[in-house]
Amino acid sequence: MTNHLQKLPTNRYGAKRHGVSRYFTGKPCKHGHTSDRHACSGQCVECIKLKRHGVGYRSRRADARREQYRKSTADKLAALAFGK
Repeated sequence: MTNHLQKLPTNRYGAKRHGVSRYFTGKPCKHGHTSDRHACSGQCVECIKLKRHGVGYRSRRADARREQYRKSTADKLAALAFGK
């Protein structure tokens, strides 16, 4: 564990109470990162970095929207092809 993580509170409540923006539990997030977390949201800092840079995790809602678009576009193209 690095020196700056040792100084952080160990839970979200403690971070908010002391006015600190981050805390460190030592437990991995659901994606396996063992890094500090934001006190306001509880999100892993490493996950946020990866998400911000476009690497990694797409939401299920976004995947569902893409799939819906692909299906509707395919249906429209098929209808145009049969209309000729």
